[in-house]
Amino acid sequence: LSKLALSKARVVATTLTKCYFRPEVLAQHFDVIIIDEISMAQIPYLFVVMGMGDKIVLVGDFLQLPPISQAKTIMSQKWLEKNIFDYFDIAEEFIQHNRWIQQVKPLLEQHRMHPDISNLVNEFVYKGQLKDGQEVEEKRGKSAHLAPFAGHIGFFDTHSVSAECKKREGGSRYTLKNAFIDIYLAAI
Repeated sequence: LSKLALSKARVVATTLTKCYFRPEVLAQHFDVIIIDEISMAQIPYLFVVMGMGDKIVLVGDFLQLPPISQAKTIMSQKWLEKNIFDYFDIAEEFIQHNRWIQQVKPLLEQHRMHPDISNLVNEFVYKGQLKDGQEVEEKRGKSAHLAPFAGHIGFFDTHSVSAECKKREGGSRYTLKNAFIDIYLAAI
């Protein structure tokens, strides 16, 4: 992207990573910055991008996965493996006391997951606070007889399989034995 195009744009959509790795983006100042999926955002990078705007809107689920960091130093655990919700103990307040700070507006109604899945997530993660939207129940009636929705949710403990975790060069980790188990279960 050119500096001229960025400076004239009314809306710029980019990733958090590009904001701090691309000098032409980092040099910009914005009226409003909206950052989505902040549970995965590492705090130092989030602070850098927040400094690029006048008004900041942070969007994300404080009960979702935290940032990923492969470093194992004390500083990386403090700053790279935690998100802004951890920094302010927001998830802990919700889980332990069913409350949140004034600046947090939880969305406790979901519209995507099948009710069988949301019930599971609701029980173990959201402590009964998550509700299904009306259209979710309507969709359930249309798909209730189809797999995997016909009661085909299961948990399988594979710790005794001794599956060695491998990593592709420059890529993600995988366990071949677990992949074969997944394929077998999907086929039955």
